[in-house]
Amino acid sequence: MAKVFDIAILGGTPASLAAGYALAKSGCSVVLVDCPTPGNESPLSDWAPASVFALPGMPKSLPKRCAATPFRSVRYHNVDFSKQAEHRGRPVLGYFLHPDKLCRVLAADARKAGVSLRKTNSLPNVALKESGIVLSGSCKSKARLLLFVGGSASSAIGHLALPNGGSFPSQLSIAGLDIPLTPSVAKQITDKSLNVVETPKRSNLGMCFVVGDTLHARVMSESLGSDPGGGELSDLIIGLCNAEILPERLALGKANGAMWRPQAGVAMEMNSHTAKRCLLAGSAGGFAAAVTGQTLYPSVHSALLAAQCAADVLDRGSANIQERLGDFKTSWRQTLGPYLSPPDASLQMLVPLLFANKRVVPRFTKSLLSC
Repeated sequence: MAKVFDIAILGGTPASLAAGYALAKSGCSVVLVDCPTPGNESPLSDWAPASVFALPGMPKSLPKRCAATPFRSVRYHNVDFSKQAEHRGRPVLGYFLHPDKLCRVLAADARKAGVSLRKTNSLPNVALKESGIVLSGSCKSKARLLLFVGGSASSAIGHLALPNGGSFPSQLSIAGLDIPLTPSVAKQITDKSLNVVETPKRSNLGMCFVVGDTLHARVMSESLGSDPGGGELSDLIIGLCNAEILPERLALGKANGAMWRPQAGVAMEMNSHTAKRCLLAGSAGGFAAAVTGQTLYPSVHSALLAAQCAADVLDRGSANIQERLGDFKTSWRQTLGPYLSPPDASLQMLVPLLFANKRVVPRFTKSLLSC
């Protein structure tokens, strides 16, 4: 007879691996299926608030083990770099990191904790039954509960054929570049801040930072055309070089570029994150910050909350499973609601206020980083 796991997890993201680790450490038997998912999370270097590594259930010493670079300041620049505003914190405000390195460390921790990791080339078929869930296809598994963590909300709902299905198009696109740095060029970059930059288009906003031997630059755009932010990404790098924030000679010919569409604020639009013996978390639950499209913190946090809810459900027996899975909605709305909800005014409209009133900067940064 095939083993029936307590919980199956779909997705090979940091969020799914963190949830698998936390569940295994709590005593649950877990199978995690790493399958291809659409591009809703950064495939390049990324940033995250420090609070992501302090979440209950996360492995210890993660920043050091995944070679994350801490930052203690966020610096804002106006469009022509003539004005600046900065918030500097004594504790670490956040980290710059490579998501693939984070995944490798989390996968090793999850495997050590007892998670059965399986990799497939396609999303397995899912059957949600009264007695449990069944995964079929290239990866056959059975479990009592399912956490659908990777992919997009639209694809997850469609794959499960849920009656409350619908399309949740992203209202945000991000174009990014990872530019390799030689040791000599890296030494020339003394600014270790998270830099936030106005752009000529008020519907766009730029960011740049350095993690290890990589310079990352991105433009977040509310324009969803064929090349959202692509032209302004080039202008952003030129502006940073002209302002002497970056050195002039960068290896742009060796840069790695990508575009992704985080489902910013989509979690707040979904009618439910619950199906029969199933919870939708991470990118599959639409958990991305409405302001910046940041996915690491809200996706990991939501997945850990879903994991805690699932563990509690199993611990309390087989009665009223669906009703108790509904507790997930209460927990994530209480902790993540403010971070996921769009502000009254867009970030692009709020940033100019920082240069006029410096007292706003700490409060604005705290909201930006969810700290």
